[in-house]
Amino acid sequence: MNQHMIGYIISCLPSNPMREKRLKIHNQQIDEWTTHTDIHLVILAMGYHPNEYHSDLGGRIRYIRLDQPVPPAEARNICLKDFYSSGYRWAALMDNDATLYHSPSHNSGYGFIEEMSAQIGSYDKISLFYPVNPMQTPFNKRWRDTSYARNHIFERGFSTKGTLLFVRNFPQFGQAPIYFDPAFSLMDDNAFGLDVLAAGQPVFQNWNMVLKELVEAGPLSAFGGTEDRRPLIVKENAQMVIKHQGLGLRQKKTGSLNRIVMVNKCWPRSVPQLLVIKKPGLALPVLGQTA
Repeated sequence: MNQHMIGYIISCLPSNPMREKRLKIHNQQIDEWTTHTDIHLVILAMGYHPNEYHSDLGGRIRYIRLDQPVPPAEARNICLKDFYSSGYRWAALMDNDATLYHSPSHNSGYGFIEEMSAQIGSYDKISLFYPVNPMQTPFNKRWRDTSYARNHIFERGFSTKGTLLFVRNFPQFGQAPIYFDPAFSLMDDNAFGLDVLAAGQPVFQNWNMVLKELVEAGPLSAFGGTEDRRPLIVKENAQMVIKHQGLGLRQKKTGSLNRIVMVNKCWPRSVPQLLVIKKPGLALPVLGQTA
């Protein structure tokens, strides 16, 4: 089994007629991660009925059990506290519908875990990263460049969607642990990314994995549809600005964030904006080479 990375799944099943369908989706997630990777999974199960727990698959799965749900930031912090006290170097922190697209046309997919684990020391300049979110970031045009097939490519970014994040074990590197701020109810994932940056730690988007959410926004989603979120997003962006205004974070008239000054102040000078790490056993081509 993988000695470098562990997976944490935050799972809260709705108390409505969608509960059974949501559990089915979560079990599909478990099947995918245990089939395509060799990582152990720790599941924070909130408000589960006795018959809703998955088998432990011979020790692959461990449950942390809560009788009642807690807010997302608190749930993620329970997982991070467990992770920071472990011997694992990295954690995949995810919601209970997070999977990856996995096919010959989707770059590394789940294979990224094995590829990264084979040369784990090559990623020490990275503190937090996340996969491509296809709802926000086109990727097919980028992948016409064959260097994306031969290398793990990380680009500076801060769209830290909490559905799936990869977090470094900061205490293993002699650094203070970083937790989610419970003051944020919806944007706790974005706020976490900025807190990592504020600590002088680099945050990246990885271009070799594409997020696949098994639950779309709507009745099955914990947050419902996207149309009602905009006012809360603007409000929580303003809260982030208050927290980091001393580092230069500002809010635009549109309500979105201007991170330019903060990034210039906090990004470590020794870490480039673009990191290219060759995949195990593959030659490192010049970025920009095409087929």
